[in-house]
Amino acid sequence: MKQLLLTLSLSLILMPTSSMAVPAPGMSGEELFSFDKWSSTGRSCAGCHPEGKGLESIGDFDDMMLKDIINACIRDALKAPMLVEDATELTNLKNYIRSLNQK
Repeated sequence: MKQLLLTLSLSLILMPTSSMAVPAPGMSGEELFSFDKWSSTGRSCAGCHPEGKGLESIGDFDDMMLKDIINACIRDALKAPMLVEDATELTNLKNYIRSLNQK
């Protein structure tokens, strides 16, 4: 029994860990847009939308809808945990994405 517990304990210690990391509080929208450690796929928003490509129609969405779309991309494309609706990081990311269409 002790051997089994030791084996299980060692396998947990030596198990490869995920490279996912939670975004740091207060990260800017630009930092979040390029943050690839958040994703289990190793991708970032910028990987699918370099320089805002594919985001040209975001002006059609109000802020709440845009936050929902961003979270859907985080969940589905990045395979990462979504941000809570009132998170500063989600607002920062939304504002940065909106700014890409103003350039």
